[in-house]
Amino acid sequence: MAKSILARLEANASIEKFSEAHKGIIVTAIVSTGGVIRREPDPVSENVLFVENGTAVRLLDYDNGYWAVSRDLITGFISEMFINETDDIKRYKIALKGRQNDLKQQLADNKASELRKKEEDRELLLQKIEKEIEVEAALWRKKMIGKYGKTVGQKVIDGYYWVGMSAGMARDGLGDPMSINKSVGNWGIHEQWVYPDMYLYFENGKLASYQNSQ
Repeated sequence: MAKSILARLEANASIEKFSEAHKGIIVTAIVSTGGVIRREPDPVSENVLFVENGTAVRLLDYDNGYWAVSRDLITGFISEMFINETDDIKRYKIALKGRQNDLKQQLADNKASELRKKEEDRELLLQKIEKEIEVEAALWRKKMIGKYGKTVGQKVIDGYYWVGMSAGMARDGLGDPMSINKSVGNWGIHEQWVYPDMYLYFENGKLASYQNSQ
C-alpha cells in the first residue's frame, strides 16, 4: 500500500514534467494483450482490475518493468509486457527514468549534506565541551593554589600523595575513595581509604602510610 501511495503522489509531478515537455499532452497507452492491474508492482500482488486487449490506460509513472496506470478511477500497476510501446511512450519512459535518477541524486545529495551538518554540529559540540573542561580545569587549579599555596597546590593538582598530607588534600587530588574503613580508639582516629589500586592510611586526618593494592 505504501508503494501505491508513493507512486500516486509522485505521479502528478511526473505528468507535469512530461506534459510541459509535450505541450500539455497526457500520455495514454493501449493494452496490447489482456493484462491485469495490480495493487503493487509485483507479479503476486492483488489484482484490482482486468483490462482487455485494446483498452486505453493512462500512464502515470514507470519503475523497474511496471507502469503505474489509471483506468476508470482505479490506480495500480501493470507489467510493461502488456503495454503497446510506441515511440511517444518510449520517450515518456526515458523522461521518467531521468526524473527518477534526478530524485535519487537529490536524495543522495541531501543525505550527504545532512551527514556533513551532523558532523559539523558534533565538532562544534566537542569544541564547546573541550572549552568548558579547560575553563573548569583552570578554575580548579586556581582554587587549589589559593587553598594550599603554589607548591603544595600544584602537587595536589598533579595527583601526588605523600606522608603528612591532609585528608582534604587527598580528597581534592585523588577524588573520593571507593570506601573508608574507620576505627576509633584512645590513640585517635584511624582510617583506611580504599582506591582501585591502592590503600591510604590516615591517623587523625594525616596520611601516615600508603600501600599499592596490586
